[in-house]
Amino acid sequence: MTKIINHSYYYDLDPGNLSIVKDSVFDYLSEYNTLYLDCGRAALKAVSMLYNNAEVLLPDYTCSSVIQGFSSLNNINFYHVNDDFSIDFNSLESLITPKVKLVCVVQFCGKLLPVEQREQLLDLKNKYGFKIVEDATHSLLSSPLTFGDYGTCALYKWFPSPCGGVLYSKEELNKRLYENLEQRQDPQRVYAMIMQFFKRNGLTGNTELIDQYFDKFDRELTEKYNKTERLTQMPDFDKFVLSCFSVSEIRKRRKSNVKTLMDNINFDAVKPVFDNINNDDCMFVYPIYVKDRDSLKNYLAQNKVFTAVYWNIKNIPQLCNNAASIKRSERILALPINHNYDSNDMILMAELINKWQKTKC
Repeated sequence: MTKIINHSYYYDLDPGNLSIVKDSVFDYLSEYNTLYLDCGRAALKAVSMLYNNAEVLLPDYTCSSVIQGFSSLNNINFYHVNDDFSIDFNSLESLITPKVKLVCVVQFCGKLLPVEQREQLLDLKNKYGFKIVEDATHSLLSSPLTFGDYGTCALYKWFPSPCGGVLYSKEELNKRLYENLEQRQDPQRVYAMIMQFFKRNGLTGNTELIDQYFDKFDRELTEKYNKTERLTQMPDFDKFVLSCFSVSEIRKRRKSNVKTLMDNINFDAVKPVFDNINNDDCMFVYPIYVKDRDSLKNYLAQNKVFTAVYWNIKNIPQLCNNAASIKRSERILALPINHNYDSNDMILMAELINKWQKTKC
């Protein structure tokens, strides 16, 4: 069977090979005050509860889940980020009013902002008195917090957990807002992840049915999360699963995968989004710009390498009239560097990209 390289962050789950490790994400975040919830957007909603009727500023290149997480606030505006995802500070400062209490920053794909941008951001914070929310869903393993007052993350996008999100801060969280939260129970995702394990290891022949079930369930669960206003806790089972995966091992594998991929791609018709990846950067995906993006995406899919677009801005109502963001979303492609793949997988993907580029040169 041809190996499939998939962009999906819904990892398969081996139910017979789970044991608690000493450097889990709970250890990684142990110095912070934490609130473990069922998903990342719930963590953003939890921040919003601390700042009722406030205005928030978000980057103009972001996902619908981030926008939806702040939907309870009084007003949402969008500041510009450049093609390398650095902050356009003229745009940001022009939007700051006395009503702006939160500024959300996304360190795209795990690439940390340059030090001078971090310092400039903190200068603005001190000048205007807002709080910074660092959405670390892409950058958690680069750094939990680099400048934020609050960090949020959808943990299941990094670890083979059926669900899970976290709000964390050095500041004390107002726990009265989060009292008596119920646990969300979604056993379908557990089942889907275990079935993916069976599929990957050739333990079932019904692979098409598994794919159909998983796609259907994922859509339904996303819709349910979008419609839910109340917060729910991370289930105990998910906490156990998260305690079984080593942060250091995942960081090591992802960094190795990125280096191997960069060393083997010929950057001709494709261009890196970031000029360099630093030692501190533990990437969520490896993004590239390519003019004929859909052609490459389809070519890779024909060869069992499935990539993602972060994000299809045309489908996000709040951003669909932003010409610069739409143009960027039509050129960007996220290459999977997940820790469940190795250097051979990265070389295979690079060779396919190079082969496609020869048809364009």
